[in-house]
This record gives sequence, structure tokens and C-alpha cells, in this order.
Amino acid sequence: MSALFSKPSTPAAPPAAPPPAPTVDNTAQQTDVAAQQQQMALQRGRTSTLLTGGAGLANTGTTTKTLLGQ
Repeated sequence: MSALFSKPSTPAAPPAAPPPAPTVDNTAQQTDVAAQQQQMALQRGRTSTLLTGGAGLANTGTTTKTLLGQ
């Protein structure tokens, strides 16, 4: 069956233009700012989950058992 039909010819693809080269100063500064923002976000995430200070819970003594509603 392949003898009856030939494969269509494909046109050649045009050459792709190279992307413009980024400037070294601009990308280095953006990378530093992005890294600092990421570090600050990570720090805020950890500290927001802490419910006590560095000393731990305040020792208020033991409490007595109470019944609900009394």
C-alpha cells in the first residue's frame, strides 16, 4: 500500500534567532533580591508556628480538675 502513496515533503524550518544575552549586573542583583525575599519568607513561616518563647512554657503550677459547667 505504501507504493501507491508517497510521503509529502516537509518544508525546511527557518533558522531560529538567538535570544538576547542578559546583562550580568542586572541578573545578579535580581537573584540576590529574590534570594533575600525567599529567606525572609522561610523565617516568617517558622516563627509563626512557635507558640512559646525561648524559655518554654511559664510554670504556673498545677491546676485542679474542674467539671464542665461548674
